[in-house]
This record gives sequence, structure tokens and C-alpha cells, in this order.
Amino acid sequence: MPDQHSTVVGGSTAQRVRNCPASVGLAAKLPPKPAGPAAIRGTALHTVMERHFEEDTDLSAFEGITFDTKDGPYTVTADDVGQCRLAVKALDKLLAQTGAVNFDLEVRVEYGGDIPQAFGTVDFLGWNGKWIILADWKFGYNPVTAENNEQLLFYAGALRRTRPELFNGKRKIMLAIIQPAKED
Repeated sequence: MPDQHSTVVGGSTAQRVRNCPASVGLAAKLPPKPAGPAAIRGTALHTVMERHFEEDTDLSAFEGITFDTKDGPYTVTADDVGQCRLAVKALDKLLAQTGAVNFDLEVRVEYGGDIPQAFGTVDFLGWNGKWIILADWKFGYNPVTAENNEQLLFYAGALRRTRPELFNGKRKIMLAIIQPAKED
């Protein structure tokens, strides 16, 4: 499986690099940081979401399944399935609002230009003749806002370079962080 995160700059590091360009060189000198339990869980839940959409598999089928991520194993819990259901529900609202019917998952987008090694992976890309939806799943416990979100802005710029055909015509673009909270 190819790297899903650039070692130079990508979506998750866009804010740091924009605010401190020198951090690219400094970060390159550091040993890789091991992933913590939250990152391992997030990787597993991204896989659940991807398989749910690609294979049209009911989310409940993933409860109790152990995924061997590159950073370690993770067993999906009933709470995790609930979080994924909330994420699907939120995405369904965006799709209904925009009418987007085409979609791709885990889309590698490359920024190119002066930073050819800069890329990231868009979790969900939806579109139709009027809209582009660029969504990122967040399954962590710290809230992330979509407003002025550097990661989403990086992805939008990189998407324009990677998939220019989507920008022909007059499409609006919706950038979304889908971070489910506990169900009420």
C-alpha cells in the first residue's frame, strides 16, 4: 500500500508548514513518531467507512472485526460502529443537500508545482454537475472545525491540480469535516 501521508507536507501538516515553513526541514531530521491508540483506531475506522461504501456492507458487520493497521491491531467496538453510522448519516445529509451522486474514496491528491512531494488523501470526494464535496472523516475525541481548515484548503488546492476536469464549468465546492459526536 503506498504512503497515504506525505513526509514533506500534506493535509494533516498543512497548517504547521504554512505557519512555519522551516518545520519541513526540522521534521525531516526527526525519527518517525509512533502512532498512538487514537491514530490506530482512526485508521481502522477509515477502513470501515471505505469498505462500507465500496462493498455496500452493513456497518454492524464490522463489530468485533480486528484490523491490522500498519501501526498495530484494532478491534472495532459497538461504539465505533455507532460513530460510523453517525458519520454516514451526516454524509447522507450533504449528499441530499447537493444532489451529488458520483463519488470516490481515499483519493490521493497531489499539490505539485514547487512542492512535488506534497500530497494527501481525501477520504470522500463526491460530485455532480453543480457540486464538489470534499469530506474528511475525523474519529478523534478533540473537535475539529471545517471553518478555515488548513487541511481541507490544502486538499481543495491539490484536488484542483490532480483532478482539473472536476473544475470545468461552474461547480460549487463544499468542504466538510465529518466528526460524529455521541448520539443523543
